[in-house]
Amino acid sequence: MSQNPDAVLPDDVTPDDVMPDDVMFDDCRAEAALVGDFLLQLEALLHGAHGLTRGQAIVAGHLVRIVKIGRRMLRDLADGDGDQQFPLTRQYLDSYSSLVYLLSPALDPLGLDDVRFDQYLKDSLVAELDLLRSTRDERPNDVERRLLAELDRALTTAQLTEAEVPGRRKIGWPSAEVRMRAVGDGAYLAYRSGSNAVHGTWIDLLRAQLTLAHDGTFAVRLEPERFRPEVLRRFVRLGVPVIQLSARFFDVRDDSLHATLRELEERAAEPSPN
Repeated sequence: MSQNPDAVLPDDVTPDDVMPDDVMFDDCRAEAALVGDFLLQLEALLHGAHGLTRGQAIVAGHLVRIVKIGRRMLRDLADGDGDQQFPLTRQYLDSYSSLVYLLSPALDPLGLDDVRFDQYLKDSLVAELDLLRSTRDERPNDVERRLLAELDRALTTAQLTEAEVPGRRKIGWPSAEVRMRAVGDGAYLAYRSGSNAVHGTWIDLLRAQLTLAHDGTFAVRLEPERFRPEVLRRFVRLGVPVIQLSARFFDVRDDSLHATLRELEERAAEPSPN
């Protein structure tokens, strides 16, 4: 999605502000290689995973989600389009913080606590169950019947009954804010930026969809947003401990994996070359 520098731009936007694909990628080349190497290690950890228990499936599912988010980030970067970096970061931080809470040895040194996995599943299902209860006396259409069938399947595979899922306040699963603040490294601020992008708040419109002219009026901003190298570095910096926790959870003992993760951690901590 390259932009034409000769196009008519708002008064306060110059051609230098409109970045072609190749320049955007060059600005993040080191970070792109870092994320690519990280994803290779994560995919290697997941390779051939099958016969998973309920808890293992939750962990593996979040790891697969992280792989797909990372791939999407790299595709967008190659296309010169950074518009989804904040919504994708929000999704990533949701999975990342959930895994940290589920797998942290500080919470359960033996890694045998199923309570947190039950909390996760119940919190995942409570909103859909509320919807089910509110529509139970109505005649569902085809789409609603499919959704109800999916919910029934989700309950069955979660090894839960409807009666075992209480109101959200009684479940005990920590809120996103609590999980993000426990993560640190600016995760909650990044999560809030992603929330603004997902919900289209005024903050997001000002940051990415509009330009403010000198006279106080606004113009639309159709060019894609620049990809920020720090988004990619944080992706790896936070992700390495998650792979380490997951390897412990799956009892993967691979010295070369841990050596590679240490190298990735060091690269992610280096200042951006740009």
